[in-house]
Amino acid sequence: MTQARWSAFSAATSSPPRTRPAPRCRASSHARVHQHGRRHRHGLDFSRCTEQRWTWDIPYIQPSAGGSYWVSGPLRSQTVGPAETVGEAVAMVLERLPVGCGPAFLGTPEELAAHEAMQAQLNG
Repeated sequence: MTQARWSAFSAATSSPPRTRPAPRCRASSHARVHQHGRRHRHGLDFSRCTEQRWTWDIPYIQPSAGGSYWVSGPLRSQTVGPAETVGEAVAMVLERLPVGCGPAFLGTPEELAAHEAMQAQLNG
């Protein structure tokens, strides 16, 4: 499922854009980020699950003026900071992944929460 989304993202951003292209190439090649990529319009948002309502606990990357990038989040009101390259932006996201964050969960945030609760009971 996530592979299909990255393929669609790559296809959608491969045509000449009006502004700087979204940070797709370097980010999609990094396995941990690749597992969580989800939506694109002018940047990259990430989620720990594959179905809507998305999780909002991973920072996101946006193109910025002058060819650099801006990392924000995970909440829209939170700022991480500027990055000169996509690689720097990806590193900033990776540093801020939630503890125990693995591959994207196939399901909704509610199903993810139930799964995590069950795992906590089994490991508890």
